[in-house]
Amino acid sequence: MNRSELIAGLLATTATGAVRAAEPDKVYRIALVTASVSVQEMNETGGNPAYPALFRELRKLGYLEGRNITVQRFSGRGDTASYEV
Repeated sequence: MNRSELIAGLLATTATGAVRAAEPDKVYRIALVTASVSVQEMNETGGNPAYPALFRELRKLGYLEGRNITVQRFSGRGDTASYEV
């Protein structure tokens, strides 16, 4: 490899990084839907053990609610009469 190839490779790598850095951070969206658990329990501090575990694993993967992930919560509150068909 000669000097001009090395310089071209370094410039291409640097330019790609600059373009990537200029892009705005993407915000992902997820929805939590349940038939019986209340919306208030669907978070890291809720009484249902499944949700703290879910949010802990999302955090390990780099997803933070309010920063790069939006979480929408929906619950039927156990009231089968309110379920839409």
